[in-house]
Amino acid sequence: MKLRFLYILFFILFVSCSGPRFIKEGHFFNDIDRYFNPKEEINVWLYYNFKHREQGQSGLRLQSLYPTDEELLNKANLLKRGNRILFSVVPEIQPFYNMIAVQHRRALKNLKQFERQEYQGVTYYQRDIAHEKFKIREVYIEVPNKDPLSFLGYVSHAEDRKNPLALFDYLAKINAFALNKEKDYKMAWRSQGISDSRSTAVKATIPLELLKKEKQLFLKVFEKINDDQVIAYFQLLQHGDPAEISLKLEPGTYFLEYLDKNLALQKRDTISH
Repeated sequence: MKLRFLYILFFILFVSCSGPRFIKEGHFFNDIDRYFNPKEEINVWLYYNFKHREQGQSGLRLQSLYPTDEELLNKANLLKRGNRILFSVVPEIQPFYNMIAVQHRRALKNLKQFERQEYQGVTYYQRDIAHEKFKIREVYIEVPNKDPLSFLGYVSHAEDRKNPLALFDYLAKINAFALNKEKDYKMAWRSQGISDSRSTAVKATIPLELLKKEKQLFLKVFEKINDDQVIAYFQLLQHGDPAEISLKLEPGTYFLEYLDKNLALQKRDTISH
């Protein structure tokens, strides 16, 4: 009995001291305004001025927190056992603010501290948290058939005069909508600059031998514009996918780049239509 008690005590101490846990398998690409996690089947809309960087005063981090993050996550009671962090980010340009995405292990039973919000028929919850140094806002989103998410945004009172949390608020509501309305998960992205009225379906042949070897590939499709190239489409390819995929693209010339899990280029094709 005594040994069992000591084991339980050790386990509790270990969990409480282990610090924030990040969700694995998260992906973010500097030329795409979305975070992807195929394992958890979560996609999060972001801004183009977020850039992946694990060190420094700005950037999107997938493995580490900013110096003030842990204190304010504790203040918001978001470091409960089992909760996990998707990312923490500071934009590259002003106005500066912090944003952290957290996946809850369990749904919150009491939402009395939150105000109910609605965006295009989708409900989410929001609260402001008092702090002497920072303006803090939490948005809580219930996700059908998945664990709920919280977005925590904060800014120093000195920086708050520029109202940077308005940018946070916009991300919160469009993600509340997307997380509730996108029924079938897909790790894919298409540029909003592509016109549906001018686009037609184009078949692209997937390098199946390469895909079999690598198990998964990231496909990036770039449109050739004069001497430049602009990303138009992105998709995760996995072993067992069909030999062809259909891309809805405007007329033009496109480069298809296949990257491995380390983002090293493995193959490049060209298609025109």
